[in-house]
Amino acid sequence: MGRKNLELTVVRRGDKLMNLVVEADPDDADELRTLLLDAIRRDGWSDDRINEFELQIRYAGDRSVLKTFVTAVR
Repeated sequence: MGRKNLELTVVRRGDKLMNLVVEADPDDADELRTLLLDAIRRDGWSDDRINEFELQIRYAGDRSVLKTFVTAVR
């Protein structure tokens, strides 16, 4: 699919923490994991809590969720 402008919402246990706009590949799990880790670190959380968070991914300007990314890898 390649790199696209995406809008990400970081969610922890149902609470929306932040919104981000990035250029990323929505099919690249490694890149999404890095984005999620960077976001939770920015909010003061440690890497070992990553399994508590998810990324809701949208194409920029589109309100519908393309996918939700979660990981249990720490």
